[in-house]
Amino acid sequence: MSNRRILFLIAMSALITVNGEVFYVSVNGDDANDGSFSSPWRTISHAAENVSAGDTVMVMAGTYSEQVFFTVSGSADNYIVFMPYQDDTVIVDGSSVQLNDWGALLYIYYADYIKIQGFRVQNAGPDFNAAGILAYHANHIFIENHHTYNTTSSGIGVWYSNDVKVLNNEVELACNDGEQECISVDHSGNVEVAYNYVHHGGPGTRGGEGIDIKNGSHDVIVHHNRVFRTNRIGIYIDAWDTYTYNIEVFQNRVSYCSDGFAISSEMGGLLENVRIYNNIADSNGCYGIVVTNWDDSSISHPMQNIYIINNTFHGNGGSDWGVGISVENPDIQNLVIRNNISCYNSHYQYVVETEDLGVPLSEITSDHNLLYGGELGFPDEIVDSCIVGDPSFVAMDTGDLHLTANSAAVDSGSPLLAPSVDFDGVARPQGNAWDIGAYEYAAGGIISEDHTTNTDVKTPNGRVEIFHGEYVLRCKPRTVVEIYGVSGKKLVHKEINEAGLWTWRPHSDLPTGIYIAKIRSSDGAMWMKLIYLK
Repeated sequence: MSNRRILFLIAMSALITVNGEVFYVSVNGDDANDGSFSSPWRTISHAAENVSAGDTVMVMAGTYSEQVFFTVSGSADNYIVFMPYQDDTVIVDGSSVQLNDWGALLYIYYADYIKIQGFRVQNAGPDFNAAGILAYHANHIFIENHHTYNTTSSGIGVWYSNDVKVLNNEVELACNDGEQECISVDHSGNVEVAYNYVHHGGPGTRGGEGIDIKNGSHDVIVHHNRVFRTNRIGIYIDAWDTYTYNIEVFQNRVSYCSDGFAISSEMGGLLENVRIYNNIADSNGCYGIVVTNWDDSSISHPMQNIYIINNTFHGNGGSDWGVGISVENPDIQNLVIRNNISCYNSHYQYVVETEDLGVPLSEITSDHNLLYGGELGFPDEIVDSCIVGDPSFVAMDTGDLHLTANSAAVDSGSPLLAPSVDFDGVARPQGNAWDIGAYEYAAGGIISEDHTTNTDVKTPNGRVEIFHGEYVLRCKPRTVVEIYGVSGKKLVHKEINEAGLWTWRPHSDLPTGIYIAKIRSSDGAMWMKLIYLK
């Protein structure tokens, strides 16, 4: 079992009450056994068929070549839980499994109140819609702490379901020349997609967007995800042909995808009440964010009440085309674009296609956006509504898009509909007014409302950082940084005497997983989670 699963086991431990029996599965077991620790079952499938509400299934280390159907429901106070035993690495491998159309290796099918946690799910195929993990007509479901790899279609899919949490998963090489998206949410409501790392998707021939909320989904929140190197859009909101509404997308970062964020109604379904804020799109192939008129040109693409506020769109585009913010839908109604930074994108920073596509300026409220670097955009009415100035990032060449004190974005934003915290969870405003972009400048370094002096290692509920290879922290003078494993073992103690950047490069022996950082300065102390991905 990867250490990644520890984060949400800790967070959810108070909610998981083992009211039923505990069963065990082992590659050395036998399905004729009684499922006890000393006499475990052989397959996860057998366990799934023989549990009752409140039971927990502990799966021991090994590779399980099987498709598992979860069809037995728990209840509100008696979830059925499937998880690895202790820190065991459990692999569900589909290399020898022929999945049918719309099949999945882990398939929650018309069942409710189930939690599956902490498996590596790999090699799902060969059908175009063969997924790693799929919830279908399932309610009150947790899908967390998994690593899916090499799935022909989605790593994780949620279809026709309600109250589903997709948390802290790693989705790698999904949509490996199949359809759908790396994480797909379709015709589902009350879904949370958070703290996932979606990266290195398939070729994108038929599908492959990073995270897609689509086709009748509603009341969905997408936050704190990292999407990296997919061959299609990083995060996509598409009504398709069904009313889709109440979607919030915040504190995500999308890099090196074909596009950062896109908002669509490809086949005419109304898309309504979408809020996109505190996100970063950088180094993507074409757009930072685009409000589209894609697909069937013979129909309308209705959208209304779309809010794009306090995001940073940096360095997107290539030799053919590149725009930070692009509005291309003539059917848009009530689009608000406010407090965004759009800079160093290859062709234009901000475009509204009034002339070529007939986008109505009367339906767009645009103010307090900061543009910089290269051609600013068009039409003049849009550009004239913006601020032109250097965002002055901390370290643009290494991707640190925090603001410095002399940034033109500092104290230049509007409070109207603006978020109360920034990408890091820092309270807004820190100065005399809201800052523009995903980050709020915190004078003197890190500022947090958490001023705890408890020396016990905590599992914070606030700021979470996902990093690869090294973690860079901005510090004020006389800052002390301590980093702990989740067991409480201290790994790092560093005293920083001068203001600046401090870099933690984990030792090569340190595994992928969750670490806890305590940062103390004259402002007090704050705790945060670091998710280290090698």
